[in-house]
Amino acid sequence: MTEQNDLITETIEDVNKSTFKYIKDHPLGVFFLGILPLMLGFFLIYKGYTHDSLGIVFFIPLATWMYVRNKMSHLFMQQFARANNFIYAYYGSLTNLDGALFQRGNGRKMTDVVSGRYRDNPIRIFYYDFSTGSGKNRQHHPYTVCEIEYSGALPTISVEKAGFWDANEFVSRGQKKLQLHNAFDKQFTLYVQEDYEVEALQIFTPEVAEALLDKAKSFEFGFQGTHLYIYTQGNISTRKKLEDLKALMQYIVETLSPRIVRLHDDVSAMHEVYTKKRL
Repeated sequence: MTEQNDLITETIEDVNKSTFKYIKDHPLGVFFLGILPLMLGFFLIYKGYTHDSLGIVFFIPLATWMYVRNKMSHLFMQQFARANNFIYAYYGSLTNLDGALFQRGNGRKMTDVVSGRYRDNPIRIFYYDFSTGSGKNRQHHPYTVCEIEYSGALPTISVEKAGFWDANEFVSRGQKKLQLHNAFDKQFTLYVQEDYEVEALQIFTPEVAEALLDKAKSFEFGFQGTHLYIYTQGNISTRKKLEDLKALMQYIVETLSPRIVRLHDDVSAMHEVYTKKRL
């Protein structure tokens, strides 16, 4: 089902490809992306303007592309929400986000929020962005995040991609490495809060570790508070990868959630002990 103000009516499989096709098929897009910059470029050269002034020639097509792509990206997430009977919102609140990923940098924002329920768990899939540095050194860090909410406390666990440089990018304070001594350790690095090793091993059994090697190739995880986060760098812009994220979420809810729920009471008791120690 499409809305009256949709940019296009067909299903978006790839945001970039749909953006290019839309511009190519619309005379105004062709004008701003190609004809106008050429005309302006020849005019500026004819009038003897410097190379610095010619920057506007490149700005016009870039701005056109970014404007249309931004619209297409919003529609991409709206289509995904409709297809799954979820709710779409342009912006989301940062209030209840937990974990190191959501404490980095500044200028944090959540956009294109798709929310609903799967089994008994509230689910949100959204784009998240934060900035680091300032001035010319300012950098944006976009992520796509899936949030699974639970009714009880979770052990604090981080699962990051293993690499030559072990960045520990979003590892929470007090976490340490835990090896599973199987192929999982080659693709991921598992970090667990001290004294939660047994709980982590109850979740990441050999069968689960093997399944995640296939299902979670492009993703990382964070267990924090009452939320489990699955995330990947960049705004997902292809239907295939978004469906991969959805399939991973479904696997976690169906397979891991029963184990996680059984740990709620133990984890809550341990959290209380640690809280009293800090007082």
